Amino acid sequence: ILNNLTITIVMCSLLKKLIPVEKDRKLFGAMVVVAANAGGVWTPIGDVTTTMLWINNQLSTIPTVTELFLPSVVCLIGSLAF
Repeated sequence: ILNNLTITIVMCSLLKKLIPVEKDRKLFGAMVVVAANAGGVWTPIGDVTTTMLWINNQLSTIPTVTELFLPSVVCLIGSLAF
């Protein structure tokens, strides 16, 4: 299951290999943390609570992704502005 912590660890490991400049890597690392937590990865398997709701047919994939995408982007842009 992809949760916020897993995504953050995997993406930060990738950033260490892909971005050589430490200052840039810190910026992108912050973006990863904010994005992962702002929308939880915005999938029905993003965390335990969402998984439980998904299994009980109380939410579905497409509406979850489409409804949470914009708020996630707004949180990311707002965080980067500061």
